Parts: sequence; C-alpha cells; structure tokens
Amino acid sequence: MKIFDAAKAPIQWEERNVTAIQGPGGKWMIPSEAKESMDKNKMGLKGPLKTPIAAGHPSMNLLLRKTFDLYANVRPCVSIEGYKTPYTDVNIVTIRENTEGEYSGIEHV
Repeated sequence: MKIFDAAKAPIQWEERNVTAIQGPGGKWMIPSEAKESMDKNKMGLKGPLKTPIAAGHPSMNLLLRKTFDLYANVRPCVSIEGYKTPYTDVNIVTIRENTEGEYSGIEHV
C-alpha cells in the first residue's frame, strides 16, 4: 500500500483479516467482515498467504478461490530495464486455471 500512498492515489483502504474461522458445524470460512468488504468493493488485494500443514485446516488461498469463484490466476512476467538477468526482453503472461485439477482442492483417487 506504500506505493499507492507514495503515488498519492486517492484510495480509501479497508483492511480486513482473512484468517479462516470455523463457523457452525465446523465449516471453515472467511470472516464475514472480509467477505462483505470484498463483495461490496468487488475487489481485494492480498499478499502471500501461508498454507498450513496441519490436518483439518484449509488453505486460505483455496478458501478464497472457492468463496469468490475465482477462475484463473493471471501472472504477467516482463523484463525490467536496468536489472541484469539471464534473459532479456521477456514479456509473457501465464494463466493458471483454478477450478479444476490440483488447484481446485478436489481430490482425485
């Protein structure tokens, strides 16, 4: 958010905690304040979320994808002038589909 502040972008932030909580019947869910904020604003910015190793605790990334029916992750990858890297003039976009396969949370036996 510092970059938006430095650019003096007129954004009023609504910071919300997305740590999973257990609702009625033990179902894991996003806190209602976070879901309501994203539903109202039609967007959300998030950083990396840790995926728990403990059994019975959901991946927050998976929970967010399922809650908001997020179809794909779109990741641009471009070279930045002035940074020395093994490859130059890179300009690609990867798209990872979230609703099927290993990122959907559906177990295939």
